[in-house]
Amino acid sequence: MHEPLLTAVGKELSVRSAKAAATGEGVLDESTFNTIEVDRLFDAVNHASTITGQATLYRSLAHPLNSIETIRAKQEALKELDSNADLRARVEALVEHAANHEAEFYRLMFGNFVGTFGDPKGKMDTGGYGHKTYRQGTELMLGLVKGAHSLPTPESSYLRARLDTLKAFGSTRSHALMKGPAYLTERAIKTRAEKVAADPSHQIPTNPLQATIDRPARDSIRPFPTLCPYCSRDISSSDAGRPSVPAPLVHAVWTDCWRF
Repeated sequence: MHEPLLTAVGKELSVRSAKAAATGEGVLDESTFNTIEVDRLFDAVNHASTITGQATLYRSLAHPLNSIETIRAKQEALKELDSNADLRARVEALVEHAANHEAEFYRLMFGNFVGTFGDPKGKMDTGGYGHKTYRQGTELMLGLVKGAHSLPTPESSYLRARLDTLKAFGSTRSHALMKGPAYLTERAIKTRAEKVAADPSHQIPTNPLQATIDRPARDSIRPFPTLCPYCSRDISSSDAGRPSVPAPLVHAVWTDCWRF
């Protein structure tokens, strides 16, 4: 069982997080790690386009596999990608999606939130309301799950297992919260399924914004987050005695926030 590849909090992530085994232990101990200059070897062979890919490659060099079955499974996967141009192109598109969205995902997972009036100075700092980082960050996993379902089933067991892992994430609570809608209750943030299970008689609208129209005033459950696209203000609450805002456009007209 390996340690997590990326665990930095509030720092720029390093792909060289894997450490060599203690001297006399593992396939490659610390003494051998230094002798064969793994860091220079990594620099020479690293062509991975994603942060996770680079971290995985570095870990593979620092902790070589000791299972012949796993090694052969990876070799079969490479042979399939080499011989199947269509599958290879689709996998490359999936990797490209990851490369385009992973930075925001890691900022969401490991970064510092400096607040609405804070000054984001580092790559891992998020300012404002954090809504943009949340939306762009969650797109990484949403796109990977969708892409995995669109791929043909690989023949090699190793590739098939990797795609199955992505598909399985699509059935998790985390994925449901990322995909939305999510509902803020007095005790927790709930998924659509959890909301229905807790109150089957309460009909949840397909459009979360519609909830501000259909929901009784005494109902404490509301979609989260519901922010104005112009000023990022929470428009699910009452404003100066007015009823709850039913849509961003109405809020924009009332407050003239769109003029900014």
